[in-house]
This record gives sequence, C-alpha cells and structure tokens, in this order.
Amino acid sequence: MNTKSRLKLSSILFSTLIFAVGCSNETEEPTDIEDSSTLELQNNCDPKYFEEGSRWIKGQLNAFSDPDPKVAYGFASADFRATNSIDQFASIITNQYSMLLDLEKFEIYSCDSSEDYFVFGVKVTGNDGKAYWMEYLLSRIDGAWGVDGATLAPEAQT
Repeated sequence: MNTKSRLKLSSILFSTLIFAVGCSNETEEPTDIEDSSTLELQNNCDPKYFEEGSRWIKGQLNAFSDPDPKVAYGFASADFRATNSIDQFASIITNQYSMLLDLEKFEIYSCDSSEDYFVFGVKVTGNDGKAYWMEYLLSRIDGAWGVDGATLAPEAQT
C-alpha cells in the first residue's frame, strides 16, 4: 500500500471515528481550557497551503452561524459527504460540538501536513467565554479543499 493510499485510508478511518463518536449514546460535554492571550504560530505547512486551509476552516466556522446546516456542510470533503449525510453532520455538531454554533472568535495556531492531508490546530472561543482547542483534518485533493473531520484536542502546551 503506497503512502497516498495509507493517508486516504487514515482519513476515512478518522471520519468514521468522528461519526462513531458523534453517534455514541454517551455524550460527554467538552471541557473548556484556560484562556491563553497569545498563541505562537507553529506552521510546518507550505505558506500557500496554510493560508488556503485557514481560509477554508474560517469559512466553515463562520458558516456555523447560519441556521441552515447545508452551509457548513458544504465545506466538508467529498469523502466525508459520501459517508455522512447532512442530517448526521448536523446531529454531530449539535450534540458534540455545540460551541461551534455560537462562536465569539477563533484562531488558527498550527498546521502539519503529509502530502494532501493537513492537521490544523484551532482555538475556538464561544460567546460564553469558554475556549476549546480543536484539531481540524483537511484534505486537498486535485486542488479542492475539504474538511474530513474535527476533534477536541489535548490542551496545548504554552
């Protein structure tokens, strides 16, 4: 199995994991983190891809303010949309990541990549003042960006 196939398989497994966690009966509320006033950018991605991927994430995060889930779902990758319906997506967001529906601000602080796959570190702060660290998994297949999944991340070391 070549590297690209392994990465694609990893992406599919990650999407399935996110879906499975979202569908579990035991919902656990995410815990907030201590606020950090400044984040040091840790970019291991090509600057062009960091900028493009960041714009894609910002687009989806801003789209969560729209009451129609199709807007945010439109930022998902083709692979994610092939395995997760819009209703499943909306349920995952509502039940596991409700803080994304009422954001005050967000900041992208890191990027790592492997070929066409990228992991971005994102700090989101809800209008309730609680901050959360997240990891966004994006793919860039044939020039098309897409969100393959997101998860709450362990607290960043500052």
